[in-house]
Amino acid sequence: RLGFTLRGFPPLEPAMASLERGEGACPGCVYEMPRDAYELLWRSEGGAMAKPPYSEIVVPVRDAEGREVDAITLAAEPWARLARDGVPSARYIGIIEQGARELGMVEYADELAAAPRANPSRWLRSVAGAHGVVSILLYRRGLNACLAPLRSACYKLCYGGDARWRRLMCEAATGALLAPTAAAGAAIRCFR
Repeated sequence: RLGFTLRGFPPLEPAMASLERGEGACPGCVYEMPRDAYELLWRSEGGAMAKPPYSEIVVPVRDAEGREVDAITLAAEPWARLARDGVPSARYIGIIEQGARELGMVEYADELAAAPRANPSRWLRSVAGAHGVVSILLYRRGLNACLAPLRSACYKLCYGGDARWRRLMCEAATGALLAPTAAAGAAIRCFR
């Protein structure tokens, strides 16, 4: 099944897709590509990192004629996997939904359209963007674990549900949590 279990960057991109073991099939499409194109894809998914968040796995798939063929796909590494499905951003799940529609998988696309999604306000996106400056600096220095408690709290707050008041409360709490690092990130931007 397609799960949203790869740890992302809350509140902007809280969870990414990963193929997860389970009952049933995962609808999709198989592309054949030259090795250099695949290498670019792999790198874009973190494959060039010292510790990639995904592992490549081979899965059996059925083609349009019903033949079984092997395909390579990606699954979240245990260290990067969320304990349960997270909430993907509206942008991210929208791309997957659009792809499903373009491939004629309307029922699956409708299922994706009904799934919860994180869609932070412009204000929270700005705060998170400024926080991201500090996050990236710490990551480049191997100190990203310093922000783990903050990231954990953001995961718990990144989807406030359907009630408007709950979403607003979650956004305000997330903004308050990120305020110190966002202020530092904004200052760094000003002096660069």
